[in-house]
Amino acid sequence: MFLGPIIKTRFLGPTNHRQARIKATHKRDSEVTWSVTINWHYGSTAEENHYNAACALMRKDGFFSGPFTVVGRGHDYDAYYWLVSVDTTAAQEAI
Repeated sequence: MFLGPIIKTRFLGPTNHRQARIKATHKRDSEVTWSVTINWHYGSTAEENHYNAACALMRKDGFFSGPFTVVGRGHDYDAYYWLVSVDTTAAQEAI
């Protein structure tokens, strides 16, 4: 079984002042929540846009440490959920 943080991505519809966006969040604990918002890329699918937002959050400074890989995805009515794991090949090589 894979264990790791979950990143939640949600679609934010366009407003009078902003285009459509995707917001990725991870709530580490009751005091720390990381988030990033990216613009919707109209040449990509919905899943690709959500994946790109999750990857943008993983690249953000302060988001844990180590090489991360998306190992699974789930969804419900209004969000995608990305299971993130440490790169096991790098960890095995270090042993």
